[in-house]
Amino acid sequence: IQLATERLRHKYANGMDRSDMETFDRLTNTIIQQVETMKEMVNSFTEFSQSSTSNMQSVDLNTLVKEVLDLYINLNRNASIETRFDDNLPMIRADISRLRQVFNNLLKNAFDACHNCSDFRLEISTQFVNEDREQYIEVRIKDSGSGIPKEIIDHMFDPYVTTKTKGSGLGLAIVKKIVEEHKGLVWLENNRGEPGACAVIRFPGEIMEESRDIQQDEERKAV
Repeated sequence: IQLATERLRHKYANGMDRSDMETFDRLTNTIIQQVETMKEMVNSFTEFSQSSTSNMQSVDLNTLVKEVLDLYINLNRNASIETRFDDNLPMIRADISRLRQVFNNLLKNAFDACHNCSDFRLEISTQFVNEDREQYIEVRIKDSGSGIPKEIIDHMFDPYVTTKTKGSGLGLAIVKKIVEEHKGLVWLENNRGEPGACAVIRFPGEIMEESRDIQQDEERKAV
């Protein structure tokens, strides 16, 4: 459909008078834009059905989050962006392309939430927690948007639930699926005492390379 429409534009655009050209240009642009929307929806359905365990490798979460942030940082030049990355973060075993998709979706949501904000603040942090025999990595992405209505905040990760007027409604469902396949947890919470919301992800110690090495050392000592 897109190729046929582009051929129509190329063949007939130059032979029309001005009024016909404006109509022709508007309608063919609409077709092309709607095809792009359908392509994005089809891709979302495909991504939702994929497994995240196909290409596990060592991943530095700090580096990954920085790389994804670099893609979005110029979307709003008035944005005030604060990052706090834990330098002691262990490497994890994960599918890096799928985790990149997680942070792509969450950062896009944060920027979309603050599209009309006069004061756009974004805070991104990572933290390694090791206490009471519990280990996990926590990633927080906090925005200063309008927040999430209380009646749907517990359902935001359900398929087709969204506060946006465009999109497939699968973005957060895909995030939840990928995080859970990496044995992690993800949730959303409205900020306390200030506007906006925060996405929180926790990856457990069992997928950390450091934890795996410690476990292997303990098993060797037991033998």
